Amino acid sequence: MSPGQIRETLEAAPFVPFRIVLSDGTTTYDIAEPTRVLVSNRYVHVGVGLDPVERVAERIVRLDPLHITQLIPLSSPPQTGSGNGQPVGSPP
Repeated sequence: MSPGQIRETLEAAPFVPFRIVLSDGTTTYDIAEPTRVLVSNRYVHVGVGLDPVERVAERIVRLDPLHITQLIPLSSPPQTGSGNGQPVGSPP
């Protein structure tokens, strides 16, 4: 994945938390806030183990953008009506 694609996801307004999936298919990193990621041309640095009080990462992992295969949104957009004017999940 290109660094530009990753940067666009981080800079989206509003920001949507997402999961980074690596090429091995099993390694993932959940990104809850854009400040946990630093993108450069050669690497993506991810802060892991964020202390909620201090807001300091426990450690930093360095990823090669070539091994990032997917950015999966962690929250889905709200569902709209079912087409008959009723919200999804409500009785007709």
